[in-house]
Amino acid sequence: MADIIEQALAAINGTDTMVMAKSAEPVAWNAIPNCKSFTSPVTVSEAVKAAGADYEVVKKHLLAVSPELIHAIKHGEPITDAIFTKNDIVETHMATVRNDGGNILGIVGSKYGVVPNSEAFAFFNHILNGEVSNQTEKAVIETAGVLEDGKRMYISARMGSNIRVEGDNSDINDYLLLTNSHDGSGAVVVTFTPIRVICQNTLNAALKGAKNKLLFKHTLNVNQRMDLTSEVNFERAAEVLKFHEKFKKHFIEDIEHLRQIKLKAADDMQKMVASIFLDEKEMEILKDHYYNIEAVSSEDISTRKKNTIVSCIDSIESGIGQETNRGTGLWLYNGMTTWVGNSRTYKDQVYKLDSISDGDSYKKVQKMHDLVLEYAA
Repeated sequence: MADIIEQALAAINGTDTMVMAKSAEPVAWNAIPNCKSFTSPVTVSEAVKAAGADYEVVKKHLLAVSPELIHAIKHGEPITDAIFTKNDIVETHMATVRNDGGNILGIVGSKYGVVPNSEAFAFFNHILNGEVSNQTEKAVIETAGVLEDGKRMYISARMGSNIRVEGDNSDINDYLLLTNSHDGSGAVVVTFTPIRVICQNTLNAALKGAKNKLLFKHTLNVNQRMDLTSEVNFERAAEVLKFHEKFKKHFIEDIEHLRQIKLKAADDMQKMVASIFLDEKEMEILKDHYYNIEAVSSEDISTRKKNTIVSCIDSIESGIGQETNRGTGLWLYNGMTTWVGNSRTYKDQVYKLDSISDGDSYKKVQKMHDLVLEYAA
C-alpha cells in the first residue's frame, strides 16, 4: 500500500504529468453580453457612455389597484371610475425607474437612497486618478457594463503592478472593481480582485486581518457619504488604497503559505474535494470505497454530485495552468478556481459573475482555501 501511495504522490508532484488544458474563459465580468472592453486609455465618462450607463434612476410611488384595473391596463381597455385616495398609496415601498425609458428596475424600501451612475463613477474616478492617495500606483480602466437592462452596472480597472508567485507560470493581475445596483439587491461596492492571468480565474479569498471591500449601503444619505468634497469622506476614500496595500500584502503571504503546504497521501485531494460537495453520510460511503467516487453507486450518491466531483478533480489535475506547484495547497486552491471559472456550468453569464464574486462558487473556493489551511494545522 505504501508503494502505491508513493507512486501516486510521485505522479502528483512530478514534472512529467501530461496536462490536457483547454483554453481559458474570459474573466467573469468580461464574458457578459454588451460588456465593453477598452484596449486604449479612456476616461471614466467615456467608459460610462460606451457602456450605456449614462442613464439616471428615480424613485416613484406605488399604488394599490384592483385586479379589474390591472386587466384593463394590460388589455388596453377603457378605464372608467378609477378613483384613488391616499389610502391607496403604498407608503413602505417605492419603485426604482430608469428616466430614459420608464423601465422599472426594482421595488425598494421608501428610505432607499438612489446612487446615480454618474455619482458612482465620479467616486471611482477620484480613486483612479490618485486624488485620495499619495501613492504613485494608478489603475487603468479595462471594462464597463450594464446588467439586466440597467438594474446593475460595473466598471473594472487594472492596477499598475502585477503579483508574481514563486513556482507559478502566471502573473496575477490586480483589479479594482466597482458595482452599483438600482434594484435593492446590494450596496455600492468597491473591491480589489486578483485575477490569475493564465486561466483568467478570480482568486477570491477572505483573509483574516485584511479586507478587500468598501461598501456604501443605499440609505437616504448615501450620496452625502460618497461626496468627496467632504473631508471626512475624502479620508475614508483614501482608506481604499490603504487597505488595498494591506490586502495585497496578506494575499501574497497567503498564496505563499498555500504553496508551502504539501499533500501527504494520494487520496487527500479527493477527500477535500468530496467534502465540499457531500454531507457526512455520503462521505462515509465514499470512505468505504477508498475515496474513489466513480466506484460509488448512484443510489448512494447522485449522478449529478458524482459528475461534479469528477469535473472538479479533473480541473485540479489537468486544468489550464495546473502543471505548476503540483501536490501543494496552492495547486488545490488554483484548481478549484479553475473549475468555477472554466468548467462549472452556469445558467447565464450574470449568474456566473454573481456566483464567483460573492455567491456559491465563491463559497466553495473559500471552503477549499480553509480546508487546505486546516489540513496543514
